[in-house]
Amino acid sequence: MSIKNVSVIMCTYNGADFIKEQLDSIINQTYPIYELIIQDDCSTDSTVSILNDYVGQYDFIYLYQNESQKGINKNFYSAISRAKGEYIAISDQDDIWEPDKIEFQVNTIGDKWLSCGMSKPFSSNEEFYFDNRIPNISIERLIHVNTLAPGHTMLFKKEMISFIPEKAKIMYDHLFLIVAVSHNMISYQKKVMANHRVHEKSATHITQVLKTSRNKKSIMNISKSIYRSFKHYIILRKGMQCYFKEIYSILKDMLSNESNETVLKIAKYQSKKGLISYIKLTYYCINSRLVLFYTIEKDGVLTFFKALFFPISCSDYFRYMLKKTPNNYTK
Repeated sequence: MSIKNVSVIMCTYNGADFIKEQLDSIINQTYPIYELIIQDDCSTDSTVSILNDYVGQYDFIYLYQNESQKGINKNFYSAISRAKGEYIAISDQDDIWEPDKIEFQVNTIGDKWLSCGMSKPFSSNEEFYFDNRIPNISIERLIHVNTLAPGHTMLFKKEMISFIPEKAKIMYDHLFLIVAVSHNMISYQKKVMANHRVHEKSATHITQVLKTSRNKKSIMNISKSIYRSFKHYIILRKGMQCYFKEIYSILKDMLSNESNETVLKIAKYQSKKGLISYIKLTYYCINSRLVLFYTIEKDGVLTFFKALFFPISCSDYFRYMLKKTPNNYTK
């Protein structure tokens, strides 16, 4: 098999504490890296100094520094536009790749646009619960939340970029998945691609479930969950409507009404106000009940009632909006 040119994209910002481990995991891949493009977003710590040391040692590492901060999305899109390789892999600054990540993905992507897989959380002092179930590869679920794969597990063909909608506001990795799944061009592998470092300085930090304190199903926990969902739904509904207007616009340009009516209807009625729209949304959620949750569901009474409640319970996926205005829904 001929060697494919793989461009690795890393965006950095104040990553001095952990960046060496990730750089070393990229450099020591079992598959040759064509170029490592690093774009720094105005770091104020010693990140750039560390990066310059690596640039001096390796001629395939290229460092670019922004004159003003772009933020996560714009910085990644800008860095991706510099890539010359046939394949592009996304890297965060504080994770650790598995040694054969790139080799495995190049060999398994086949004729698909995008390859992705599992990310295992870790930290130096805590052990986290790791869900190794295969997530649902469903566009109906994916438009609500990205539980399929984070960006740092992705490798994609450069040709996919031409299918990415311009000026979309949602996070780049979520959008890439929506595009790939919408076109049935995704290769998902049940393999840990990257070890995701959990720390509070991370720009996309979320609370992980400790291995020793995973919530058990009980009447009390279920009641608390229902109450929390109602509370979030009331607070976040306006922001969710803004988000789904964007999603509906993206899907309408990519999909035909005939072959993807259900997901288009879900996005449409999620973006609208009023009781009639809510009832129609519930109808389409029930129709999609087998593919709407983290894993493919078995049909039954419980699945039916979960889908019936889904227009409200899905508000839990949008908790990141709690400290943001309705029109500022990017992570």
